[in-house]
Amino acid sequence: MRSGSLRARLQTLRADVGRAPSTAIQPPTPASKQRRLSIAGLANLVNGTEVAEGLIERRVHYPLSDTVGNHPIGHKLLSTLNAERDTDHCSVAILDTETTGLSGGVGTMAFLVGVVVCRADAITLVQLLLARMGAESELLRRVNLLLENSTAIVTYNGKSFDVPLLSSRMNLHRIASPFSRLAHFDLVHPIRAAFNDSWDDCRLQTVERNLLAITRHDDLGGALIPQVWRDWLTLGRPNELVRVLEHNEQDLLSLTVLPSKLDEAVKAPAKHGASVAAGARRLAFVG
Repeated sequence: MRSGSLRARLQTLRADVGRAPSTAIQPPTPASKQRRLSIAGLANLVNGTEVAEGLIERRVHYPLSDTVGNHPIGHKLLSTLNAERDTDHCSVAILDTETTGLSGGVGTMAFLVGVVVCRADAITLVQLLLARMGAESELLRRVNLLLENSTAIVTYNGKSFDVPLLSSRMNLHRIASPFSRLAHFDLVHPIRAAFNDSWDDCRLQTVERNLLAITRHDDLGGALIPQVWRDWLTLGRPNELVRVLEHNEQDLLSLTVLPSKLDEAVKAPAKHGASVAAGARRLAFVG
């Protein structure tokens, strides 16, 4: 997985912020000693660019041979989704957000939107990070642009959360929402159909462990993420915010390989511990 550059910068950050430079990796700096980082400094830290005032874009290109766990990123993603749509043309975008609240509702907004744009010959991961409140309109406009050539999106619980949230915020800013024209593959529904009876839960990290053989290390829990962004706005502390980007990147990359692995599971349910009822995946895949 190609999150190495971001992870390396996180290690450097933990060593150097608020103290004299050192050649050795040091323990994380206590919050009381961290210095406030500028938006330009944050952009540099995450290998991103401040593309508009208060908005950072991080863009990474992946060859299809790169792997998530032991799974090639490009392995059968397009062919699996094309089969579900009975079409030979499917430009897929994978979408995941990190938000200021976990329950939605008035006032909740996405401060980080990650999009993986998939084509037959390339995969590009783009993260749009809101570094100040006033840049939300530009973030939403750029999400729209990222999706303009796509015909389908893949999410995990996005039908209930990510897409309604983004659509409502676009409506608030009078930006046309692209989601009504896109086929939507919300993978949480077929996962629940296949594994709800055999797993304790169907969170994405459970899917990663049980189906993709991926275990995250030093991952930031989702419940902490809204407070991390508030800490950045008020205190300018980047440590944990960098971990939010890394968390979002792993979510996105896992979703690049999950469709084909899920397809394998529902075709051979006994082998993967899936429910035979999941064989009706064509009804559950697109919602």
